Amino acid sequence: MIITINPNETIYNAIEKANEGDTIIIKEGIYNEKLKITKSNLIIKGVGNVVIQNKDWYSKIHIDNKEYNTFRTYTVMITGDNVTLENVTIKNLSTPSRLYGQAVALHVLGDNFKCINTKLYSAQDTLFLAPLPVNLQTKYIGFLYPDELSPRYNKMYFEGCYIEGDVDFVFGGANAVFNNCHFHCIKNDSSNGYYFAPCHNEGDPYGFTVVNSKFTADAKNSVILARPWRDYGKVTIINADIEDGIIQADGFNKWNDTNRDKTAIFEYYNLGIDTSTFVKWAKPLSKDDASKYLSYALKNN
Repeated sequence: MIITINPNETIYNAIEKANEGDTIIIKEGIYNEKLKITKSNLIIKGVGNVVIQNKDWYSKIHIDNKEYNTFRTYTVMITGDNVTLENVTIKNLSTPSRLYGQAVALHVLGDNFKCINTKLYSAQDTLFLAPLPVNLQTKYIGFLYPDELSPRYNKMYFEGCYIEGDVDFVFGGANAVFNNCHFHCIKNDSSNGYYFAPCHNEGDPYGFTVVNSKFTADAKNSVILARPWRDYGKVTIINADIEDGIIQADGFNKWNDTNRDKTAIFEYYNLGIDTSTFVKWAKPLSKDDASKYLSYALKNN
């Protein structure tokens, strides 16, 4: 069944009425909503300029008299499996990060999630891709709902998306492919910018795999490509179009005074910039290895 939503209606009500396998068409407009989508096997597609926006941030006080914390700040959360999100814009309006801190726009816990031609806007922690680090899965029992503590190693695919933020603005432990996406780091007055902050587990075969994508920033010499949020974080970047002069000389960061450089797997191929000053624990890929990643990213999603 196809369910169509107009701007004088709510997306929430339409999703409540939907059955698994339905397609939800959202007509052009601004929807001021905070959404948690728990149903599986849905296609959610925008027509025209569809904006879903909300404003929650880390230190804001929730109805339970506790801070929201990063993982309750989302504008849209998806816990259902096999959900496709296409041609929408999702915003967390809690910017700049020096005033609001962590503020998630899209929070994904479902497996086999697909995100196509979608724009995501926030500052710190724009896009979270579950699972959480193991210690937080335990720490947040009783604080987050059980379906928000999923330990699954989820598979996700992003194509033609624009993702904007400043600090660690793509983070989590999923097996996530980004194909032909655009990552933009906005100006951050308080610290460096960081595109990726992964937290994968030892032995995960894939982490964040980024292919044929573009990287830009508001300021020169201001951004680190990735830093490991936990041990074994994994990021692979292949065939990048990186704006000249925006990446700091080290390229990657081990996360403050940790020893995560001993376990993180950060790999790259054909970045189009000088990588001779990159940290030595981040490894350039061979052409053959890069081809294997490309084959996985483009043929299995």
